[in-house]
Amino acid sequence: MTAGARPQRVLVIRNDRVGDLLLSMPAIRAVREAFPASHITVLASPYNAPVLHGWSVPDRVVLYDCEWPLRHRWRVARDLARQSYDLCLVLNQSLEAYVVARLTGAPARVGLVIARRVLDRPFAPLLLTTRCFSRIEAAVARGLPVPHEIELTRLVLERAGIPWAGDELEVPLEPESLRWADMLIARHFPAGAILAGVHLSPKWLDQGWTIDQVAAMLPMIAGARPEVGVVATYGPGDAGIAERLLATPALRPVSDPAASCRVATGWEGRVAVVPVDFPRWAATLARCRVVVSRSTGSLHLSSALKRPVVAVYAPTRFVEDSQQFAPWRVPSRILRGGPFDRVAPAIVQAVAELLNGT
Repeated sequence: MTAGARPQRVLVIRNDRVGDLLLSMPAIRAVREAFPASHITVLASPYNAPVLHGWSVPDRVVLYDCEWPLRHRWRVARDLARQSYDLCLVLNQSLEAYVVARLTGAPARVGLVIARRVLDRPFAPLLLTTRCFSRIEAAVARGLPVPHEIELTRLVLERAGIPWAGDELEVPLEPESLRWADMLIARHFPAGAILAGVHLSPKWLDQGWTIDQVAAMLPMIAGARPEVGVVATYGPGDAGIAERLLATPALRPVSDPAASCRVATGWEGRVAVVPVDFPRWAATLARCRVVVSRSTGSLHLSSALKRPVVAVYAPTRFVEDSQQFAPWRVPSRILRGGPFDRVAPAIVQAVAELLNGT
């Protein structure tokens, strides 16, 4: 692609996690606004691709999973090479993503590279035509601000000569899923309940919590105000922690034919634990007044839905992650993870503050 030329076909690579793809959607929209007539393909993972369902910005979504057998990944890369892309933007910092970009044969390949990675630095010049370096660890060591992930994607676009078109997050909401969420809430919570959402990521256990402590957190959050109910969601990737939680005596799983799933309720109807796919997850959190999240996709999904967030980050990477992956432009409380006796009361206080608008 020559300088000043408008690409006919653009490939955007973001085949990692749900939250990362959500944070890349402003960049993808900027590509569309810069090149309205171009064909835009997003290379996503099977895990994060549902984020794009119902979103009209990309023309095509192609799946690529780094866990697939090599022959399967090679077939996808070979198919991409046949598409004659003019521009490839690599938004996730992965050596394999750089290799895929190179295999496409796109003449312009712009990507984000983590400067401290030993292999990425020497190989990136062979695979990318333009590199944008992320030096987050160096910024932390020098006491400098850490750029947000959205700002890093903006840097890639700037190096590609693409104007930024705004950094508002968005997520498509399916009307059918919203009706499902409304029906579920009406069946399992009293009228007028104020909902707090909690996603049951395995990361709740990473800070040394037991499953009983995760279970105890839910009614504690419900106690932030008398009318608060807690809806705890889990997806297919969270089945391990969900199964252990559902085995606790305080929860009673019941079949809900209307919701086409099994819902566990407890603590006198103040808590419901619900399995969700991505559209139902988004619809459920859209009906919450506040969301409590570890540093996972639920944090960024809540930001896209304009919901206040209590964000709990791992203590080992608190400085980096609480800035790079901070809640984006929504009221929030940032907490450092750690022992249950310290963190759980802080979560309850933060929920109360956000509900009270303080």
